[in-house]
Amino acid sequence: MKYLSHEKAINHVNNILGEDVSKEFEKQLSVAGEHGDRNFFVGNSKGKEIEVGVEWDKEADQLTYFIHE
Repeated sequence: MKYLSHEKAINHVNNILGEDVSKEFEKQLSVAGEHGDRNFFVGNSKGKEIEVGVEWDKEADQLTYFIHE
């Protein structure tokens, strides 16, 4: 499993879904954070969805992301 930075995760999801879903990514990340969820789904306008996981990297003191393809 490859861990990605926030920016790289958004770019990867955009590439997979074929459109800019940055706002949806941020919205779903916020909802997941509010509920303590480690995974969330991001979808495009055609109904295709992808699951994104998020973990706290304690050593780097930042969130890291992974994409479930």
